[in-house]
Amino acid sequence: SYRAHVGQAATPAWLDSDGLHGYLLGHSVASPTERKQARQRYAALVDTTDPGDAVFWQVALRGQIYLGNAEFESSMQAQAAPSRSAAKEIPKPQRLQALDWQDCLRACGDDRNRALAWAYREHGMTMTGLAQQCGLSVSHVSRLIARQEGIDGK
Repeated sequence: SYRAHVGQAATPAWLDSDGLHGYLLGHSVASPTERKQARQRYAALVDTTDPGDAVFWQVALRGQIYLGNAEFESSMQAQAAPSRSAAKEIPKPQRLQALDWQDCLRACGDDRNRALAWAYREHGMTMTGLAQQCGLSVSHVSRLIARQEGIDGK
């Protein structure tokens, strides 16, 4: 979308460049000169770097598609069609409602092994991420999840 927003490519019908340009100007684009100014502002904004940029996507992106806090993600998940969770063409991490480790642990009555299996299977958390959260090795987390799945019959 960057190329379209800065005028280097045609703007697809689904892309709201006018809305973005209006936001950058503080009012709707009224002339070619203002459109050029908005395009320049957008290019400058994208070119701006900040020390926090290096970890921004790791911290702010949830479920591979939600850019916001947990409340925003929950709100968007609630609006999604129920069939979305079963749609196989949508990658599993995007179909699952993301929770953080502490939420999973609380939901499982502080049963760590049950929470590990639930977080991994139902909420798309990775074994690596769970291992880091729990201070365990990935192989240990893998064994605990396998053992719990044997207990739960899954």
